Amino acid sequence: MTLPRPAPALLSWRNLIHDIVPFRQHGPTMLYCLRTLTAIGVALYVAFALQLQAPLSSVITVLIVANPVSGALVSKSLWRLLGTFIGASAAILLMAAFAQSPILFYLALSLWIGAACVFSTLLRFFKAYGAVLAGYTIIIVCASAFAHPETVFLSALSRLSAVSVGIASAALVFLLTAVRPPSRLADATRATIRNTAAALADAQGFFRVQPPPAAERDDAAAALATHAGTTRPGALPESFYDYRGTLITQANGLLEIIEYAAADSTEVARRAGRLRAGVASLLGTLASLHPLHHRLRHAAEAMTGADEAIAALGSYTETEAPQLLAGLAAARDRLAARREGGGIPAPGRDDLEQLGAIERTHDLLDRLHETVSRLSDHPSPTTRRQQVRLRPFLDWPTALRNGLRGFIVTMLGCLFWYVTRWPSGPTLLAYLVPAACLLATNPSASRASIDFALGTLLAIPASYVCETLMLPQITGFPLLLASLAIALLPGIWLQFHPRHGLKAFGYVVFFNAMISVGNPIRFDDIALVNGWLAFIIGTAALVVVFRALLPPNPVRDIERLVASLARAVARLGTGRRPPGHEVWENMQMQKTLRLMQRVQAMPGPPRRDIVDSAFIAVEIGCDVLRLRRLLLQTELGAPARASIRDALDAIGRLRRDPHDAARATGTAARIVLPDDSPGARRLAAILHELSVLIEAVPDFFVYFGPSLQAGERRA
Repeated sequence: MTLPRPAPALLSWRNLIHDIVPFRQHGPTMLYCLRTLTAIGVALYVAFALQLQAPLSSVITVLIVANPVSGALVSKSLWRLLGTFIGASAAILLMAAFAQSPILFYLALSLWIGAACVFSTLLRFFKAYGAVLAGYTIIIVCASAFAHPETVFLSALSRLSAVSVGIASAALVFLLTAVRPPSRLADATRATIRNTAAALADAQGFFRVQPPPAAERDDAAAALATHAGTTRPGALPESFYDYRGTLITQANGLLEIIEYAAADSTEVARRAGRLRAGVASLLGTLASLHPLHHRLRHAAEAMTGADEAIAALGSYTETEAPQLLAGLAAARDRLAARREGGGIPAPGRDDLEQLGAIERTHDLLDRLHETVSRLSDHPSPTTRRQQVRLRPFLDWPTALRNGLRGFIVTMLGCLFWYVTRWPSGPTLLAYLVPAACLLATNPSASRASIDFALGTLLAIPASYVCETLMLPQITGFPLLLASLAIALLPGIWLQFHPRHGLKAFGYVVFFNAMISVGNPIRFDDIALVNGWLAFIIGTAALVVVFRALLPPNPVRDIERLVASLARAVARLGTGRRPPGHEVWENMQMQKTLRLMQRVQAMPGPPRRDIVDSAFIAVEIGCDVLRLRRLLLQTELGAPARASIRDALDAIGRLRRDPHDAARATGTAARIVLPDDSPGARRLAAILHELSVLIEAVPDFFVYFGPSLQAGERRA
């Protein structure tokens, strides 16, 4: 299998145009644009017919909720309606409570926006968008009622009406014109499982190296000294890390597809929990793609019995799932019988290495079996009975930082308006508040603020052309719709482009906020220029707050995530009741995915070894959980059981002395191996693996781990 290379830089206008216009997929894009423009026409016509105060709010709603995936449209529409209702209710309460106290109103508004930014960061998918709407609907409702607070209730009803019209129009057009394609969830699942199988098979070519002479090995990890330090293994090309990252991103993207498919299908909604657990198992499988355990001496030999079962997944289809599951289970059982029967003449280092390699391969097959069983339409009886409730990782430090950003930018806008008495102050707030809330949903709000501001600035010349050259010439609704379509089409076309999507989103949303299409239309050049100036000041304030006043600090974020991972692993060695294996692993993998994002944003060359160490830490935790579970099921002699207890205690002190934990687990492995109890060999294999894994990345567990190398920590 040939690994994909990064795309070359765009060096010519031809490449730029080819990047922007997806010629090979122009049909679906053109169809999406046509459906969106049709929904805009329906929404605008109904808004004028109902004589709504702000008809373009319906157009903005269509642009925001429009999505070629019907499940995404339904989910986003429901959360937008709920968020709008909450925000409108809060606007009425705040205006009623502080109508005569502007400073208190500004303070309450800023606190509310800060809270909305916090929740929009913590929540996922369109639940986060509901929190966004609950935040910035207040300023949209109150902006038209500042001069006359008694009209705030009518303003709230108008906003709800406009949003409802936009949602109904988008749903009507998109659902009536939808041609149900083959299941996107099934296609994505099939492609991800096949790619994972191909990566596991191809990984052997990367990791297959000759073991060093025995005289050069003081322990099983001596061959991995380059990995244990601060230098990445030189044997691994960049294409391996790029491909691994692509696979993990693809697997994590299944969660979004499941969310939208569940909103569109009751059958998918019924088994959504099992599908999410399958994605968690798949991510755990991909986490095993690190260079450590594959360099063990007997890894290639242990994989011999599993290669055929893994290769069969390369042609995975839902109908063949039962046969593939049977093949994985048979290969797993053969390894288990080999581990227990052994044919190992005497306890020793090489025997532990062989047992460790067999155990690691057995675990890999077990993960693949769980993944296929949960994601397929033919789950095994054991999977049907399992009820796994996964918990999301709540990144509170990032959420609080975004909340503080939202509070500051809102308060600055309010105070600027209060001091200057600028007539366009409400327009400034009507940009700052929604922009801050929307940016909080982005994984990197600071970087996204630049693209969002650029999209807004691009809307200024477009609104000038539309306002001065098009709108004065029109004499009816068809011409009005044609003028809006011409101006909005570039943004609609690019809205789902990964490189330009955020700019396009800022363009289409705030273009509609800049032009004066009311009921009736009134032209005011001074108000138009003031509005443009308000948007320019708003973009500057947004970038200053998100990029300069509270800038990102990826190194500090990495330190925090590494410390959280290390604490989670160390807790497993204490006497506390251990969490469920799937729940714990899923939580740590979410942290690792955040860690990968922060590593990419670090200054200087990428630190791949940090991500590798995080994967190894997750594997250590899974081994500890497996060890504790097997310990309850195995009858061991007193010396063996006492050695395992000592090893677990040492793991509990992992952050203070990882080398002691590695020694304790290695010693326990040698004590347990001669025990004749059933299951003793597996316990010895797990303990040996723990010793090797911990000794390979000791720096990861000490204080903040490997991100605190000299010259990297920023004040």
